[in-house]
Amino acid sequence: MACLYRHFDRDGKLLYIGVSLSVIGRLGCHKQNSHWFKKIAHIDIDQYSSKEAALIAEKLAIKKENPLHNIEHKIVYASHLEKLLASRRKKKRVLALSKRHTNAKVAELIGCSRQYVGQVLKEHRILAKSNGVSLGKKSC
Repeated sequence: MACLYRHFDRDGKLLYIGVSLSVIGRLGCHKQNSHWFKKIAHIDIDQYSSKEAALIAEKLAIKKENPLHNIEHKIVYASHLEKLLASRRKKKRVLALSKRHTNAKVAELIGCSRQYVGQVLKEHRILAKSNGVSLGKKSC
């Protein structure tokens, strides 16, 4: 079982978001290597069925919640936000079109690779599964 954890300071500010198979072990690493460790007052932990699902959720959480000490996946400039929103719209379009078309046709309609379409659908299935949602099979 993989865990997504959030570290907060005593004022409720989000310090860091991470993923680990051993939250206690990872906390020890932060104690040795993170200058902000002594500020941790509260930890929230969410469990996921796989590390892959937790990593996807971590990436989304960092972008959405903007923790103080995460570097990877963090949005810094407005242009990055614009790119993120464009990417989200593109992913929504992939999901909508995939209900009626093959991956190849979706890639053609959107102007992207079949690999990109496959990755979007894979992420969607993993997140849906981790949230207990059944997507069913697509008939072509």
